[in-house]
Amino acid sequence: MSEDEMSAAEAAVNTFVGHAAGWAQANAQRITAAYNSDGGWELWLELELYLWLRANSNLSVSRQARSYAGAGARQRADLLLDNEVIVELKAETSAEKPHAFAARVDKDREKVDAIEEPSGSEESEGESEGGTPAVVVAFVVDEATAGEMVKLGGFLRRKTPAVDIFFEHTS
Repeated sequence: MSEDEMSAAEAAVNTFVGHAAGWAQANAQRITAAYNSDGGWELWLELELYLWLRANSNLSVSRQARSYAGAGARQRADLLLDNEVIVELKAETSAEKPHAFAARVDKDREKVDAIEEPSGSEESEGESEGGTPAVVVAFVVDEATAGEMVKLGGFLRRKTPAVDIFFEHTS
């Protein structure tokens, strides 16, 4: 991936995180209710962010896109930004132990790290340059869970009144 392509992907990620924070601020009470609900709130979060981005940003966004090449072609991204940046979301639940949530996030990190270049690409998996741009985004309510996320390393943190948004951009 060229430097310009990476800059565009990073810009899309930064725009996404900014809009996610705006959505979180506008929906603080709903997030608290969803966090405390049985069954989790990740799918609700995915749909809410999709609708928010369509209404409030200039990013192109799709849900459940078949955006993984190679062996992962059966996998779908939670969101796809600008037909290029894969977004994998995780939402902490009130019933979840902090280390268990961090382990789920780390599993998504491994998933996006294993993304292969689309067919016909000259770059191969594992090279330091290139790769399909992706971001793992974790929505954390509990401070102990936030501590576990910090221990994972590599994540940036954006605080809002209702939730902390941890994100790591990869390529």
